[in-house]
Amino acid sequence: MICLLGQALKPYTNHQVNEVRRKSYLKIFTCNFKMRTRAFTLIELLVVIAIIGILAALLLPALQGAKNRAKTIGCCSNEKQIALSLTMYFNDYNGSMIRSIGTSTWVGQLQTNYNAIRNARYCPAAPTWTSNRVDGSSWVAGYDGAADAPWNTAAMGYSEFGSYGLNNWCYMYTNTGVRPQDAAYQPYYFNKDSNFYAPSKIPLFGDCIWTEGCVDWTDPANTDLYNGAFYSGAMGLGSLGRFQIARHGAKSASAAPRSVSGNVLPGSINLSFADGHAESISLNMQTLKTNLCWSFNWPYR
Repeated sequence: MICLLGQALKPYTNHQVNEVRRKSYLKIFTCNFKMRTRAFTLIELLVVIAIIGILAALLLPALQGAKNRAKTIGCCSNEKQIALSLTMYFNDYNGSMIRSIGTSTWVGQLQTNYNAIRNARYCPAAPTWTSNRVDGSSWVAGYDGAADAPWNTAAMGYSEFGSYGLNNWCYMYTNTGVRPQDAAYQPYYFNKDSNFYAPSKIPLFGDCIWTEGCVDWTDPANTDLYNGAFYSGAMGLGSLGRFQIARHGAKSASAAPRSVSGNVLPGSINLSFADGHAESISLNMQTLKTNLCWSFNWPYR
């Protein structure tokens, strides 16, 4: 017996001991449960939101860059398909270039026999034409494309759409007699695929604001990489400016700069070549002129 204050304490029975333990465990469980279900304080919520914001700021540029790279890869694939259809045309017509006719572009002519280009003619970075896009410097204002928009030939009396342009010197030469200068352009045309003297350097198709472009080695650098330049250069034709748009690169096509200067320009375009490959090419004049061969009489060949 244990005595306390002169009284003898009776020992607990097993039942009493178990009841005490049960009540103690219940109190501990209830206390822990209350602690686990306690709501966040305002400061804790703000800290969590701040952390999420920081992570988003770090990840979004990387995600946007990955998205742009995916569009570039898809664009190269499209251009390879279109170039393949043109090569099939060469084979079917004894090596002759496609003819430029007044009622259809290369899209209509190739699509008739090679239906695979129907969907491939749109660049993933420029998929949707909008009538709200107007470039006042163009004779087909509102119908030529941009870095993030395809062209539309509705102003010509027929409707065809596309995001790519043919190297005009890959058409068959035709002197229509309408323009006195047509005869002067004859040395530029390849006319036959056997005249492709450097297939890996001769562009067939590229990102473009119109159906084709007549590139000359005297063409100046473009200053508007969003709208492009419909007419520029000494020849007075659709020039390098039609291709020189920042459709691909570090930024999205809609963010292409509209006022730049110099020969080293940001961004890139995709080109497909006579040997069947396609690749991204920077907009630098050195690259576009001396590393490529746009015409049969190109001086840097």
